[in-house]
Amino acid sequence: MPGGIGKDADIPDDKNTTPSPCQAGPGNPGVLKGARLVLKGGKSVLKDRWRQQNKASFSYDPFGPNSSWDIDFQEEDMGSISSELHVSQTDDYEEKLSQKLANEAKLWETGVMPPMCVKAASKILQERCASEGHVRVEQSPKGLNSHEQKFISSHTCAFTLHCKKHAGSESDAMPMFIRPLCAADREAVQKGLGWLSLRSQIMRFLSPMPRLSEHELSYLTELDYSRHFAWCLVSDSLGVGIGRYVCKLDDPTKAELALTVIDPIQGLGLSSLLTWATSHVAYKNGVKTFTGVFHTQNVPIHRMVEKLKATGLKVIDNSTTKELNGFEIHLPMPVPDVASLLLSDDELLEFMHAVDGHAKSPID
Repeated sequence: MPGGIGKDADIPDDKNTTPSPCQAGPGNPGVLKGARLVLKGGKSVLKDRWRQQNKASFSYDPFGPNSSWDIDFQEEDMGSISSELHVSQTDDYEEKLSQKLANEAKLWETGVMPPMCVKAASKILQERCASEGHVRVEQSPKGLNSHEQKFISSHTCAFTLHCKKHAGSESDAMPMFIRPLCAADREAVQKGLGWLSLRSQIMRFLSPMPRLSEHELSYLTELDYSRHFAWCLVSDSLGVGIGRYVCKLDDPTKAELALTVIDPIQGLGLSSLLTWATSHVAYKNGVKTFTGVFHTQNVPIHRMVEKLKATGLKVIDNSTTKELNGFEIHLPMPVPDVASLLLSDDELLEFMHAVDGHAKSPID
């Protein structure tokens, strides 16, 4: 699922405030607003290039040699290299972006892009990890207190993901595990952004998201597991997906849903598992409604919403702008039908027990 739904970029400047889902600014970096884009935390990446240019702006090209953004540092922050980057789009940026997303959406519809086979996706992961390396995500993370260890262990489950296109094939499969995200995953979350293409970043965060600040990483990994919960999916020690909900400050019975699956394994059905697992924990913690915002050209999300409607679940479409769609999903949510294709009967039962906090062999 390219980019998923929601925005993990909804990060408050302090613990008492949370920005509006469509509000651009320091508390919600990277959200398109009019003709400008605000990115936060990019100074370490851009600092050297800025100095080499010896001027107040330089170009960054997300599409090709003929288009660019001019990146200008705020005048009052010139001395320290601004912690916020104000990015002015070139005149043809929106046209190029719209065309690029439209072209890729057609590929999704025609099946040229995902879903692909689990076996093929696994090979891509292995080759890229071998060439680039990755931050290991452990099934039993270190550095946690006994209470945290017991909680995570009771919500951890290993399983074999089977290919929904080749059901029953033992070779077309991938070993994985799911567990709650925790502070030990901080570095892996940062590194994981590099596994998202430009399209996936835009579909996920509604804009490019090159890097997370230390404050943002803390917000995303130091969770209370009640008002703010996140699952991580892992294959061969590589974090491949995150499902998250964050309760609204003014109404804890409502929460924003956010999903991310890295590019090489999009379309395999993992987002369906993450959505259900996240919804189950949320419902147990008193959440009655999921809300979300997604890009109008995010084809897989449209499909997911339509499939949920087909199950009889109450789903309300809330279109916000011509670029964004919103929705409300009333919980509880049924286990997705595709789960019986992705997991064996025994493993699906174990998966459901782990999601409920009753894993087979929790730490005592």
